[in-house]
Amino acid sequence: MDSKFLFLLAMFVSTLLLIQGIYYFYLSVKGIPSEKINRRLIMHRSSFSNAQVMSILRREQDGPMEKVAKNLFPRLDNLITQSGLIVSTLQITIVIVILGFATFVITSFLSGFHLLACIAIGIGVGIAIPVIFLKIKTHNRMRHFSRQLPDALDLIVRSLKAGHPINAAMGLVANEMADPIGSEFGLTVDEMTYGNDLREALSNLAERVRHPDIRYMVVTIEIQHATGGNLAEVLAGLAAIMRGRVRMFARIRSLSAEGRFSAYIVSALPFLVFILLTFLSPEYFSDVSNDKLYLPLLSIAFCQLMLGNYIMFKMVNFKV
Repeated sequence: MDSKFLFLLAMFVSTLLLIQGIYYFYLSVKGIPSEKINRRLIMHRSSFSNAQVMSILRREQDGPMEKVAKNLFPRLDNLITQSGLIVSTLQITIVIVILGFATFVITSFLSGFHLLACIAIGIGVGIAIPVIFLKIKTHNRMRHFSRQLPDALDLIVRSLKAGHPINAAMGLVANEMADPIGSEFGLTVDEMTYGNDLREALSNLAERVRHPDIRYMVVTIEIQHATGGNLAEVLAGLAAIMRGRVRMFARIRSLSAEGRFSAYIVSALPFLVFILLTFLSPEYFSDVSNDKLYLPLLSIAFCQLMLGNYIMFKMVNFKV
C-alpha cells in the first residue's frame, strides 16, 4: 500500500483522537452548564434587560441587509429559527458565500475539473454544509422537545391543580427546565407579560418551534380557553400519550439502528472514495474529464445515488 496514503490516514486518525480527547477533558473539567439552566435565565442574570432578551431570542435584527436576507431566503430563516441558533440570516448567507468560494478555489487549483464543474461544486458545497448543519441542529432540538414536553406538561398540570393560572404554570416551566423548552416557554411568558394574549403567544410558540407535539398542546389550550373544561385533566392525558410516543420511537430506533448505520456507510462511501482519488491521485480522472459525456454521466450517477440514499433512509426512519 502507498506509504503516502498510510501517512495521511495515520494523521487523520491521530487528529480525530486528539480532538476527541480534548473535548472529553473539557467536559470532565467544565461540565455541561446548558443542561442545568436555560440561556434565557443566563441572560436575565446578566446585564440584559427583558426587552433585550426577547429581541435576542426572537432574532430581531433590524438592519436593512438583514431584512433583505430574510426576504430573499425565508426558508433558511425559518430553519435557523427552528435550530435554536441565535445568528442572523445574513451571517449564515455570508458563511455560504465564503464556503462556496473557498471550495471553488480549492477544486479549481487541486483538480483538473472544468470551470463550470468547479463552480457547481462550489455552489453545492457552500449551500449543503450550512444547511446540513442546521438540519442536524433542528433534528436534535426536536428530539429534545419530544423528551422534555411530557415532563413540562406534568409540571403545568401540577401547577394548575395547585390553583395557579396557566401563565404562572408556564412560567414555572420556564424557570425550572433546561433548554430548549425552558427558553421557549419563557419567551412565551414574556410575550404575555408585554401585552400579547394567551392565544397569540401560544401561536408564536408553535410558529417558532414547529413541532407537532407543541401544536397539539397549543390547540388543546386554545380549545379549553374558548370553551372551558378541566385543562389539567386534558393536559395530563396528552402528556401520557406523548410519553408513550417517545418510548415507541426509542424502541423503533433501537431496532432499526443496524439499517441506519449501513445506510450512513453506503451513502458516504462514494464521496469518500471520490475525494481520496481526487487528492491522492489527481490524474486518475484526467483521461475522461474532458470527454463530453463525463459531466452528464456523472450527474446521472449522482442523481441515482441520491435517489438510492433517499429510499434507504425512508426505509429505516419511521414516524410514530
